[in-house]
Amino acid sequence: MAFFDKLAKNASSIAKGVGDKAGEAVELSKLSAKAMSEKGAAAEAIKKIGEFYYKKFLEGGEVEAELAEIFAEAKSHFDLADELQTQIDELKGKIKAPIEMPEEAAEETAEAAGAEVEEAVEGTEIPIE
Repeated sequence: MAFFDKLAKNASSIAKGVGDKAGEAVELSKLSAKAMSEKGAAAEAIKKIGEFYYKKFLEGGEVEAELAEIFAEAKSHFDLADELQTQIDELKGKIKAPIEMPEEAAEETAEAAGAEVEEAVEGTEIPIE
């Protein structure tokens, strides 16, 4: 019986240890999540500082030389992104334009399909969003 008593005592001790470790793991997870949240909040505050000074730079206000260089670099990236967006919009417009089929090809296609030319050309627009 002493063996089973010791076994039960050890099993109970192990179960308590596992429970304690699980509780510690939960606490560790909570603390890690809170730390990540605080780092995110700090990054957001720093972002606001940057936005404040960048706006000041764009308005012609005086900023430190180091910041002016960084802001000029950022502005060039924003300008390039705007140019690329214009190209994207133009290309989307071209893609959305109806496909022009030469009349001769439309007639051949219509005859092969046994349909009228207008029916063959109708619905050739390819919508792309």
